Amino acid sequence: MKDIIGAEPVFFKILMGLVIAQTISVIDSNDVSSAFSAYMRIQLACTGALFMAIYVLSKPGRVLFFANMIRIVAVILAIIAVLEYENQGILWAHHIPSFLQVDDPAMTNLLDSAFRAGDYRVVGTFSVPLCYAEFMALTLPFFLHYMLFGEKRGYKIILLICDALVINAIFLTQARVGIVGIMVTHGIYGFIWSIRFWRTHKDSLFGPALALSYPVGLTVFALAMIFIGRLRGLWMGGATEGASTLGRFAQAEAFPPVFIQKPLFGYGPAQGAKALNFRNPAGELSIDSGLLNIPLCYGAVGAVFYFGMFIFMLIMGMKLAFNARDREIAYAMPAAVAVSFWLVSRIVLAQEDNASFMYMMLAMLVALSYQQKKMAATDTGSERILMPSAAPLPA
Repeated sequence: MKDIIGAEPVFFKILMGLVIAQTISVIDSNDVSSAFSAYMRIQLACTGALFMAIYVLSKPGRVLFFANMIRIVAVILAIIAVLEYENQGILWAHHIPSFLQVDDPAMTNLLDSAFRAGDYRVVGTFSVPLCYAEFMALTLPFFLHYMLFGEKRGYKIILLICDALVINAIFLTQARVGIVGIMVTHGIYGFIWSIRFWRTHKDSLFGPALALSYPVGLTVFALAMIFIGRLRGLWMGGATEGASTLGRFAQAEAFPPVFIQKPLFGYGPAQGAKALNFRNPAGELSIDSGLLNIPLCYGAVGAVFYFGMFIFMLIMGMKLAFNARDREIAYAMPAAVAVSFWLVSRIVLAQEDNASFMYMMLAMLVALSYQQKKMAATDTGSERILMPSAAPLPA
């Protein structure tokens, strides 16, 4: 483990800074008991999962296996989504054994069917449709990666169908974060792939043409957002999402005076909603943006470490992706794209149902960096499987 930590020392220093900030936020919390409970949950489910995943994924071949598991889980959840939509309710809601049933309002709320404008919203195995849609969007880069770099043509066709199935499941949630995820993951992955293709096929005009077309594409997309109402509704929401949008604006307006009371280390883990004290129309405490929740929980110091950790690994992952010639190391591409979407989703989503999964994405990038450096130090690259048409890259 010492050698693995040595592969990315900056990341582990940032992680240590975040854990220290989280610890101080607990000590300074208004509700130490609740904050400490959330703190322990975070350290076990996120920080602990990170180190376990790093250890497991650092062994050659494990990342390929993990990527296959991600695809399988996504397809199973997508099938559940179709069945759930046909059922117009959670599949197991009315099949819980009597000895496991609890008379708890929170559990009742979780099992109730969610509708928007009369249309059922799929929730899958998650607490809310938004978290389900976010997870499904986070898996999309792993489908794209094999479709572009995989060897078996039949498997590519199967994954293309699975990719469409996952996208369909996201649409069934009616969650804007999922729609944004589809666009962000496909768009950023395409950009990384075009840059890599440009670097490895210098005699082809396709790579530079695709990469340089992105600014034009973004301009066209911005204009389409202005003039095409349906697209604007998918991305920014329409009349049915108006209350949600207004709620986010109200929370942002209430944020500054609350934040300034504890600006350095915040109110403690999972205390952001309580500190903001904003209630939705149902009377429940609510905070919808991670950009508000993280600073309120961990303060400015913790927020810098939290977002800095993901941004640092995003940059590192893209560097690995651009230079990868080994098939396993190349999985830094989908992992980096997943991290980029996670950062984007924090704008509109505060729930951290998928935080453990994202810490595993960080672990994957650390493990791949370790494998890359180990290969370079021991000259074992000749034993690994190269990427298709991998051309030598400049040092």
